[in-house]
Amino acid sequence: MRQFLISAFLLALGQGLFAQENLLKNPSFEEGCNCDDSTELVSMPLDWQATAGQINFFNPGCPLLPERKTYLQALKMPTPAEGKVYAGLGLAKEGEYLTGELQTPLLANTDYLVKMRVRRPIRFCYTPIDELGLRFDTLAPKKVEGYASLPGPSLKLRADNGAIKEQYQWQEISAIYRAEGGERYLTLGNFLDNNELSMRNWAKGDCAYIYIDWASVTLFKGQVDLARYQKGQEFKAEERIWLKNIAFEKATERLKSESLPILDELAENLGRFPEQKFEISGHTDNSGDEGSNRLFSEARAKSVVDYLVAKGISAKQLQLKGRGSSQNINANDSDKKRAKNWRIEIKALAQ
Repeated sequence: MRQFLISAFLLALGQGLFAQENLLKNPSFEEGCNCDDSTELVSMPLDWQATAGQINFFNPGCPLLPERKTYLQALKMPTPAEGKVYAGLGLAKEGEYLTGELQTPLLANTDYLVKMRVRRPIRFCYTPIDELGLRFDTLAPKKVEGYASLPGPSLKLRADNGAIKEQYQWQEISAIYRAEGGERYLTLGNFLDNNELSMRNWAKGDCAYIYIDWASVTLFKGQVDLARYQKGQEFKAEERIWLKNIAFEKATERLKSESLPILDELAENLGRFPEQKFEISGHTDNSGDEGSNRLFSEARAKSVVDYLVAKGISAKQLQLKGRGSSQNINANDSDKKRAKNWRIEIKALAQ
């Protein structure tokens, strides 16, 4: 069974956003899309297929008939995040699924960062959703006539704040996937095991639709050693470190003495990058009330921040977050797996 590490990240904007090689073919749907001189709807791009439903691809720059241009203005259709074309995907229990092809198969037991830009319509089917489902396969999935409800397991792409809600600007969603090996295709949609969470905000009669642009699958190199950086070298915003062996007194936010040498070394390394800002986040398993989990994880993160500040790191460099169980990296079906979800992480933030 596939293993999924689910997390969402605040990622850098601009040229450095996709510094790693993108393994996804035709990531912004530009190749193969042709205008027909009367509508913004264009043909299916190369290396993508509608696995279920009738996926629309939009190019607002196509030559349009006057009445069509007026119609688009009334709908307040967005401009693309990148290039000229973006996709539209209908989400429902019986919805649409879009499949893209990778340039090379994924490597076994390797982590990949999956991300894309999304936004919701303004005038129709604008219900907020919590996540967008994604599934990797070794073979291209068979096409389904009409709309469908495909089985998972699925990866859940989320924004940093956990919700896909932006209507007036593009919003980035992301997740980490640990490959089994050989996966060559990814499919986007609302999978069966996403239904309850994704649809819980829906009012009766509402629908959800999402625009998608500039998708990427890259090697995730987030587990880094700060000591290997030279002074002045720029951090990549998606890089993060799981601070292993940071321990606390049972059921408290008090650091154990064996954690202090690790934090001393961390403080020394962070001191070499006075202009870089970092996020220190606390994490728990899913036991108990989530509100209490967030508060407790924040208290533990604060203990780490306070220690680093006492060691000379500027408080302005450090932001703390209590994530609770929202970014668990393991299933919560055994004590051993639960224990790994209790952790402290540090992440370099976008400058």
